[in-house]
Amino acid sequence: MKDNSANVFLIRHGEATANWGQDSDPGLSQRGFEQSEAVSSIFSERFRAPLKIISSPLLRARQTAAPLARCFDTTVEIDPAYTEIISPHGLAARQVWLKRFMEETWEFQPQALLEWRKMAIESLRNILPGTVIYTHFMVINTLVGWLVDSQATVTFRPDNCSVTELKLEKKQFTLVKCGGELPSVIN
Repeated sequence: MKDNSANVFLIRHGEATANWGQDSDPGLSQRGFEQSEAVSSIFSERFRAPLKIISSPLLRARQTAAPLARCFDTTVEIDPAYTEIISPHGLAARQVWLKRFMEETWEFQPQALLEWRKMAIESLRNILPGTVIYTHFMVINTLVGWLVDSQATVTFRPDNCSVTELKLEKKQFTLVKCGGELPSVIN
């Protein structure tokens, strides 16, 4: 058994039934359920029970967290600090906005987005070691960017159910490794 007592894990939700521009809160696709079972199986085989399992309030993250909670016979704490990035546009325009946003930096973002970012960072600062957090692409990027002192809104492209590992020692986080990345798509 590997000791994960000083680690915090950020897990991106499994594949959803709809993309970000189609549905504000889709559940998991069949593949997403399979991904969540697979990541849960890896954790249950390799690690001691986590101290805490936290999830974004969005359905796809909660559904991804459920198998691990069952494995360790515990509950999932819902924390809005790990919810998907807020979009200043309605459902129809937010995919276009997100593509542009992903090429920007944090310095010139509107106050609402800076507050969203601050909420995620502050919540992470108060996390206990041994915690598993089920969250979203942009939350993981926000936290990793903060840890590596990058102003880029996107520092890597976490795949569905990828596991990003952080180490927490003496109230300081370090990035152990980023989770698996989405395959590159050339259009």
